[in-house]
Amino acid sequence: MPDGQGTIQPGSLGELSPPRVQTPERWSLEQIPREWRPEIASSLGDYITRVEASLSSGTGSEREAAILAIDGFLASMGPEAVPTLGAILLREGSEEHRRRIVRTLGRLGGQSEEATEALQRFLLDRSGEPAASEELANVVKVMGLLQNKTSFDALLELVFNPRFPADLKSLAARSLSEHPRGGQESGLFTTLLGEAEDPALRKEAASALGRLRPLGVLVALLSALEKERDLDTTRAILASLGSIRDPLSLPPLEKKARLAAEKDIRLAAASAIASVGSLQALAILKDLAMTEAEPGVRRHLERWIEKLQ
Repeated sequence: MPDGQGTIQPGSLGELSPPRVQTPERWSLEQIPREWRPEIASSLGDYITRVEASLSSGTGSEREAAILAIDGFLASMGPEAVPTLGAILLREGSEEHRRRIVRTLGRLGGQSEEATEALQRFLLDRSGEPAASEELANVVKVMGLLQNKTSFDALLELVFNPRFPADLKSLAARSLSEHPRGGQESGLFTTLLGEAEDPALRKEAASALGRLRPLGVLVALLSALEKERDLDTTRAILASLGSIRDPLSLPPLEKKARLAAEKDIRLAAASAIASVGSLQALAILKDLAMTEAEPGVRRHLERWIEKLQ
């Protein structure tokens, strides 16, 4: 078998060796993976050149044909392409083409854990670039769709990595809650809700607990509700309390619906009470409707009362 070709071996993505084959000048790789496939790199470079040439001098139909060609080429790739695509991803200068490679690695993630590792490496490489936040968010979404063990571990590491901004951490937390392992690791979200410094991360943790409904979720949500000061996170906690529909949540929900200074919080608390849907909840809503000063909130209360009667 020619040197530099073959099937992927475990851990091969992270093993680098001095260049043994010529690589396209576009990427100028100083090091290449042991499982580097020069024919894939050469063909991909040609397809990219064709796309870019169609932009500068081609017609609309020529550009469409060039895009279909490169997308078709990447769609034909199998797990053997992962080390090559992962190395190229780190060096490719065009965001458009990086997105194509990310999509391909995401598709291959179900066949190769190394594909997830390649995406994680790209995230770490670009973590200090504020302008790349939208692109990195797309990578996090792709990793979330993989739903394999490597993607869960990578997303978990991202959540606790100080190099990443809060919005990416929040997106990673959401992907974790939707992962097959999310229900088994629900303690993670209890910890985030109680201890995360960033309110966006606490908000996502609150929403995750409402979806997963693990044992002890009521205690965790009520404890957080008592001390939370961020309004968006408070609304998320109230929504999750409504989703679990536990009658034991009614007293603190009623307190919030009566005493909160913000009408949106009073409304969210009343909505959670309505979601519980018991006779006790109905009686609370009727009493709230008699004392609520805000007409908009009162109209919602009256609507919920009508539905529950």
